[in-house]
Amino acid sequence: MAKDLLLEIGLEEVPARFVRAAMDQLKDKTVKWLNDSRLSFEEVRAYSTPRRLAVIVIGLADKQADVNEEVKGPALKIAKDAEGAWSKAALGFGRSQGVDAESFVVREVANVEYIFANKSSVGVETSSLLPEALPALVTR
Repeated sequence: MAKDLLLEIGLEEVPARFVRAAMDQLKDKTVKWLNDSRLSFEEVRAYSTPRRLAVIVIGLADKQADVNEEVKGPALKIAKDAEGAWSKAALGFGRSQGVDAESFVVREVANVEYIFANKSSVGVETSSLLPEALPALVTR
């Protein structure tokens, strides 16, 4: 269920020539944060006066989108040693991706076999992201 979010910032009197740029910057940073956080929304509107800046996020998702990602690792000839055990390169790749070697998938790309890691992460509730994000948006 999508909801609307209003962020309003009270200011000391700002000279009129700076108000539009500050409003646009707040909107741009809000849109960037929403996209970087994988939060879907319908629209972001910005408003301003010499003493207020505000953004309204219309149709904000209740939680982040779930992500399923496939990451390409080292070539299979590097990933396995002569005995067929996983090499340090493969194990390091698995650690860096947060997966164990048992879940590697081997796939051919341009006539070379590579290992791939399938990663999936469940989306976080929007309400748990906001307490940290909103102060950061204001101070930037």
